[in-house]
Amino acid sequence: MFVVAQDGATSLWTGPKLTPLSPPVGMPHNVTCISPPAAVRGLGAIIVCGTMDGGVVAVPLTPPGPIRVLNDGDNDETITAISVVSFGDGEAALVGTASGIVDVYNLADGEVLARVAAHAPHGITSLSAASSHDGLWLTSDAAGRVSMWRSSQDGVVRVTSVDFGRGSPNVDPIACFAGDDSDTLLVTGVPTSSHEGPCATLYSPGLSAVLDVIPLTAPVTCARPAADLTAVALSCSDNSLVVIANSGDRVVSIEDDNGVEESIEVSTWIAYGRGGSGRAVTGLGWLGEGDLVVSVSDSIEVW
Repeated sequence: MFVVAQDGATSLWTGPKLTPLSPPVGMPHNVTCISPPAAVRGLGAIIVCGTMDGGVVAVPLTPPGPIRVLNDGDNDETITAISVVSFGDGEAALVGTASGIVDVYNLADGEVLARVAAHAPHGITSLSAASSHDGLWLTSDAAGRVSMWRSSQDGVVRVTSVDFGRGSPNVDPIACFAGDDSDTLLVTGVPTSSHEGPCATLYSPGLSAVLDVIPLTAPVTCARPAADLTAVALSCSDNSLVVIANSGDRVVSIEDDNGVEESIEVSTWIAYGRGGSGRAVTGLGWLGEGDLVVSVSDSIEVW
């Protein structure tokens, strides 16, 4: 499933021929971010949109339905990141703001389950949910801190947090899950000791260790994991596209806090893609069977 938003309207597309499933859906004005499509019990497939003035709406796509207002946007708090997370008995919209607040909305009734202020005053730069239904999600902020959280009907608890620092004042850090065990994170826009330019860092919170660093040609503007978390698609500021995919396991030596080395198995990652072009990348998504869909300024491509 793939969403294309242009000229104030949204269309939902599906594979393998990218046929639109429904007429364009009207969108609120001043949309700043749109979540990946998500299946919500009782609502079907939806997207959640955030606006420049703090508005948050859920847009039913299949079956089509009226827009549900979660926040009417009566403030000047710009929405900077948005996602949807599933847990045992429900789904929640994760809504991050320029002041570093993340509001967690119960999509069943629109109520706010929790307000997370741990990243304030640094603006939220990305939100990413694990594909499993265990409520895990990530957030990154403008200072380069990445935190993992777990949501439930009882609220939100922090699992772990890592301060990577910010690599460049003009590049926002972005983080997402990048492994089927949810213990491998892909982080961009943060400094590394092994590479000075733009890169993607693969990090294990469980091991507190960097697993790999993959050089890139330009800073990342969007990261979209595949549903099974075996690959992550990246679009970069030079309009290049990169897919970082899991190619198997390898054995590495990790030194613990006491200086003792141990051998463990970690994923091996490979990168492939295309160089920058004159056509601006406007969206990334995944269809079934691992097909990557890319919307550019004048067309939709399937990889």
